[in-house]
Amino acid sequence: MIDLHCHSSASDGSCTPEELIFMAKRVGLKALALTDHDCTSGLPEFEMTAKQEKFEAIPGIELACRDQNQQRFHIVGLFIDRHSQQLQEMLAQIITWRNQRNAQILERLAEEGKALSLEFVQGYCQGEVLGRPHIAEALVAKGYCQSRKQAFEQLIGRGCQAYVPRQVPSPQQCIQGIRDAGGLAVWAHPFSTSNMSNSACKNLARMLKEAGLDAIEAYYSMHKPAQTRAALKIAAELELLVSGGSDFHGRQFPALQLGLGKGKLKVPAEILPPLRQKALERQAAG
Repeated sequence: MIDLHCHSSASDGSCTPEELIFMAKRVGLKALALTDHDCTSGLPEFEMTAKQEKFEAIPGIELACRDQNQQRFHIVGLFIDRHSQQLQEMLAQIITWRNQRNAQILERLAEEGKALSLEFVQGYCQGEVLGRPHIAEALVAKGYCQSRKQAFEQLIGRGCQAYVPRQVPSPQQCIQGIRDAGGLAVWAHPFSTSNMSNSACKNLARMLKEAGLDAIEAYYSMHKPAQTRAALKIAAELELLVSGGSDFHGRQFPALQLGLGKGKLKVPAEILPPLRQKALERQAAG
């Protein structure tokens, strides 16, 4: 059993990269990929701890993107080189966009009588990627909301008064950035979009493959069994590799367990060798 999708305190998870390695060993995982949002700052600690513990750690990342039709995607990168100049330049731009958005959200909250200073919000962010989860925690701490859920549903969630859309790269840019870093591009949780049909999923996967997609995340915590089967079928028909992961965040989403998702997720270790082999071939080709 493996887990190729999780988050640490470097982005919006609650566990440190070091803690994730020890957790992975406790639950019996054979390998773990750290795929923090928009940053690679957790990878040095993650890889160092894994080396000390003789555990297979896979360096990764997760990038949000949107196409010309406003279709949203998340692309996971696996086996990336965190030192890639092209990747780091793209991440720097994404962080700039994030910071601009955060400032706009705080302005709108102030207009609603719920003022938060940036410094106060930063106190709830352990890493470099500050976002809405941290703003939600700050809203709760100030007494403006009773819970993070309420903060999203009434203030900063999509459609709410203080919501500001994200500026993100295109799928093509994300996939190319991952490939430039020697990594594999994986379409994460393809059925997470509401009302995603099997045919729509296949068409989108085909479009992403034309842009350089390598794999589909067929095994996922929130996928129903029929969706997992559909994703596996699409991967086979389009000659894409298969990935899978829990999307573990720690206390942010306590219902999801590392490696186990909601309790029944089991990503088979057999999918890892083909992924690893393709990454090695890409890196060897330069």
